[in-house]
Amino acid sequence: MVVARDGFALWGRASDQALKTGIFIPSGMEIPEQSIAARGRDAQQGETNRPIEIPEGVWTFKRSSESVRELTIFSDRLGKSLSLLLFGNQQQNHLLEEPPEWDTYDQFMRFG
Repeated sequence: MVVARDGFALWGRASDQALKTGIFIPSGMEIPEQSIAARGRDAQQGETNRPIEIPEGVWTFKRSSESVRELTIFSDRLGKSLSLLLFGNQQQNHLLEEPPEWDTYDQFMRFG
């Protein structure tokens, strides 16, 4: 995820898995000209609630320059954008790295 204004990243946050593979957006990084965040709301072509495929070579990181799906929200009032960058299938599953904890309800449903 990256928050940007005036063509530069104000801050970025990467998942643990993304950090391990070299995907990180440092503060002050220039936002790529061909990204949705740089091109603006019109680049979404009305698709404001779904990520848009961005070709290889637009977003570049230590490990590589691969294609990415970008979902960007624009704030005209604040002059900022918030972008969520999704990389390949392995990055989508990073939220489920640890098995979920069972609670009492789960126990009853399993043995009920």
